[in-house]
Amino acid sequence: MREQRGQPVSHVPDRVSLTPSRHISFPMRMQEARIHKRLTVDALATKCNMSIKDITNFESGTEMPAPAVMEVIKKVLELE
Repeated sequence: MREQRGQPVSHVPDRVSLTPSRHISFPMRMQEARIHKRLTVDALATKCNMSIKDITNFESGTEMPAPAVMEVIKKVLELE
């Protein structure tokens, strides 16, 4: 433990572990999976037959995809 002005400071980890996928929102899981697969937003949009704007809106949480669209994205990104 480090001390700051005479007060002990608890250790802050260098890395933050992610919570299990069931607790992460779909937009975050989608973006993490895309980055993990080394896909650009443009490449994912092409593979899903969607616009770049749609993918960007889904990842930002501005819009949520319809269930059928979400299934396409999950299949392409190999989620669940």
